[in-house]
Amino acid sequence: GRTESTGVSSTPPTLVSGRTFRSRFHSAVPNPYRNPGYWYVALPNQPGILTAMANTTATRAAFLSDGKQRLWPPDDTNQPRKCSDNWPGLALIWDLGNISPGMSASRYLTLLYDQVFSIRYFGTAMAPYWRHLYNNDVTKFVAMWNGPDTYTAAVKSCQAADNRVTSEVYSVGGSNYTTICSLAWRQTFGGLVSVWNNVTQEKWLFMKEISSDGDVSTVDVIFPS
Repeated sequence: GRTESTGVSSTPPTLVSGRTFRSRFHSAVPNPYRNPGYWYVALPNQPGILTAMANTTATRAAFLSDGKQRLWPPDDTNQPRKCSDNWPGLALIWDLGNISPGMSASRYLTLLYDQVFSIRYFGTAMAPYWRHLYNNDVTKFVAMWNGPDTYTAAVKSCQAADNRVTSEVYSVGGSNYTTICSLAWRQTFGGLVSVWNNVTQEKWLFMKEISSDGDVSTVDVIFPS
């Protein structure tokens, strides 16, 4: 397994099962209101995998050439630095071998966006709810979601939920209504964030602005949701 870090990091990386690498988006100047956190990319141990944290131009060129080890760039150790400085990226290649007509091959990975703290509510920093459930152990959380049993169960659960919602709304309003409800469902849940309030010792739910100035639970977001 491996974990790397791009950006400013004050703590050592954490090793998890399989291959995991992360990029930290963090201001070089400490600021309690500007800390977007980490991106994690995690893969189970499988043959034929190449991973790198390197300049995106180099990784794309290697992929377009032949995607082989001899052209794959090494991890970029020039850090911390600005993202705009020789733009870094988290890249990976799967070698699926020879795929004959009628055959299929599938792979999966885990993408995790760790905000560290999702909400600062009147001076109280609140971590994502999953951090409370897993005792702030990112390693355990990623390893759990990266396992084949969890992946299979998650896919089945999502498919069952999709089928149930689609069937119910279709019976009420038909195809067009199903499309509208599908979009509304994703917009509503995509705009929610669950956090753990250490003061009251309970889970809180917020609607977050994602494209403006970081406001929370404003009327213009609550009303359409």
